[in-house]
Parts: sequence; C-alpha cells; structure tokens
Amino acid sequence: MRSEKFEDFLSPTWAKDCHLLQDRFNRAKPFKHLVLDDFLRPDILQRMLDEFPQPPEPPAEQVNGHVPKHMVRNVSSLGGIYEKLDKALSSPDFSKYIESVTGIKDLIFDPEYFGGGTHNNQQGHALAPHVDFNYHPRTRLHRRLNIIIYLNEEWESDWGGVLELRKDAWDPENREIVSVLPMLGVCVIFETTEASWHGFDDIKLPESHKNISRKSFAIYLYTQERPSEEVQAEHSTVYAPKGLPQHIQAGYTLDHNDLLSIKKSLERRDRHLKRLYAREIAQAQTINTLKDDLSRSRKNFRLNIYGYADQLSINPLPFSDGWISGNLNLEIAALEDIRQIQIDTVIPDSAHYHQEISVLINGTLHSIVHKQENVSTIINLSPRVEKKAKLIMSMTGSVAGSGKEFGLNEDQRKISFRIKSVFLR
Repeated sequence: MRSEKFEDFLSPTWAKDCHLLQDRFNRAKPFKHLVLDDFLRPDILQRMLDEFPQPPEPPAEQVNGHVPKHMVRNVSSLGGIYEKLDKALSSPDFSKYIESVTGIKDLIFDPEYFGGGTHNNQQGHALAPHVDFNYHPRTRLHRRLNIIIYLNEEWESDWGGVLELRKDAWDPENREIVSVLPMLGVCVIFETTEASWHGFDDIKLPESHKNISRKSFAIYLYTQERPSEEVQAEHSTVYAPKGLPQHIQAGYTLDHNDLLSIKKSLERRDRHLKRLYAREIAQAQTINTLKDDLSRSRKNFRLNIYGYADQLSINPLPFSDGWISGNLNLEIAALEDIRQIQIDTVIPDSAHYHQEISVLINGTLHSIVHKQENVSTIINLSPRVEKKAKLIMSMTGSVAGSGKEFGLNEDQRKISFRIKSVFLR
C-alpha cells in the first residue's frame, strides 16, 4: 500500500506562507492558536463526513439522561479515507508542516490517538472549561498541541457546542474568550499549557435538527522536552465550572430554562466533586503505601560501614544514589572500643561550592573540612567510644545546591555531600 503524503490532503491555501501563520499563532489571544477555514481539501472533508463512524445501534445506555459521546481512537480500523489520513498524519511531513506554522520543534504524532480520533457529541452534551492532561500516559511525552478538524455541514451559534478558548476559567468576570463555530473544514490548532482553557456549552439542537450531532476529528502532538518554565507535575485533565450565565443578576426572575440550566450545572459540579473525591481517596491510599515503603526503607537502608560497629538508624534517609541534602544523623552501636573513624566523602563537582562539612560525635565537634573538588576526602576522627555504647554521628554541609542551579545538569535536588564509606576501629 502506497504511503500517503499530508500535502495531498492539505488545502493549497494553507500550504504557503507558513511564517505568516506562525506569526498569527504566536500573537493570538487568549493563548497561542490558529483558526483555519477549509484546512483540508474539499473532497477530503466530504469523504471524512460521509465515512464518519456512527454510534452503535441500539444506542448505548444513557448516562445522566444522555447517550455518551461516541469516540473512535483506532482510526486506521475505519478504513477508507480515515486509514489514508492516518498514514498521512504519521508521515514526517505532517509534523514538519505543523512545526512550521507554530514554531514548536521536534513534534511527535501520537499513533494511539489517546483522547483523540473521531468525536461525536449528541444533544445535551457539553464540555466544561478545562486544561488537558500534560503527559502522555504511556510514552510520558509532553503534550504540546491540539488539532481539531470540524465536520458539520451546518451549525448555528445558538445551538450550543461552540468551542470557546478562555484566558482564565477561574475568573468568570474575565470575558476574554475566542468562540469558534464548529463548521465543516474549520481547523483549530492550539498550544496545550496550564493556561489553555477550552470547552463548549450544552448542545441544544432545535426539533428540526435533532437528528444531527457535533462531529470532529482530534489529533494531539507531543515533544520529548518543553520549556522549563512550562514544566509542571503530571496531572490529568482539570475542569472548572463555568459559573452562572451573565444575564442572571440580582432582581432577575428565573424562567424554566434558567432553572434547568442551573440544576444541570450543579449536577455536573457534584459529579466532578465526586470524581475528585474518589481520586483523592485513591491518591491517599497510594501515599500511605509509599509512606510505609519509605519507613521500611529507612529501617533497612545501610551505609557502607566497616569495622567494629553496627548501624542502628539513619535520618534523614539519603537519596537512592547516596547523596545527602544538608545533614545526616547516624546512630551506631559500638561492638568493640572505637578509637578511630575514617569517613570517605564526596561533594558535587562545581567550582561554585565552598563546602564545609562539620562532624559531631555524641555532640562534640571533631572536624570541619573545607573542600572544593569532586574527589574523595578522608575525614579522620579520634573519638573514645566504649564497647556496647551508642555513637551518634551528625554531619552537616554548609551548602546545599542543585546541579541545575550550578549549570551542571538538570538535577533539581538540593545536595551537599555523599558518604562513600565509614570505617570504625
């Protein structure tokens, strides 16, 4: 089967002057985006509409009074134009084209269409303002772009279902909103960040159009890395309630439709709160499990200790590679009289460090070491610890810095020193 080229699907209108599109993309408000009419060739769009997958018959069981959104992620399985389009989207020229119109480099197409593919929204469906999950759940790539192609031959703004790009979903008074009517061939390309809020209101089709639905095709693109100022902890899709419609003000008398709208909003909010509660319970269980594992690790963690001693406890627990952040308290049982301790230490390799490591044995200061090189330094101590007595050794570094802070690597941990070994005799 021949390979498909994306340029054979793209409308000639948008195949040129990509630098102008990139300028539009970067200047767009409320966040970076493009809205392009007739993005694909008319014959391609018509075939996508004609071959758009239909929900199963009989319809799926209703949830909250509505048939759930119908989605197909396995796009190539649809055959026909969708199989051809999938091949074109998988080709390098598609990613290169989107890179040229957005300026985002090294984009990676998701062949799994996780969360994407064909979307078919029915009467009553809505999508609350949200920001999308930020990492692909399997590949761990950074989610960077959404591309949505609409496939509706007719649509009116008062039918709902109009895509809204919002500046701040948590601020209902901020009305900086871009609305996009989901008409056939309209393509929306927008950057996915922690501020790319988007969604659409309830679909309210008139009786004369109850047999149609809101059809779209969604593609998500990823990168291996993203700008450091945009990197956040992994999260799933985050939703925000829209708040009351603007026309509901003090003294206004609610009509039947207003009341239904408010009830529906409250039902959605409650369902969302239930989801958050279930997620919090699951996360709390995970945290408790990790705490138990950490507690066991603390009890079982052993430094490289040699000679007439046995480690009893260590706190705080060093990082898994042995680095210590700031200070370390080590409790040791003397198996014989101890008169000499040798501690082999290392500090990070940076000229920015002027590290001072102070060592206390049972509360008495025994040594301060000044050092600036990533080489082993032996700290020699001469304590007097009798057999069967406890020895408490406290070590503190004067500096705790990160590899990223000193331009050495991307490690953001605050570290001071590492103990290679402790020899007691």
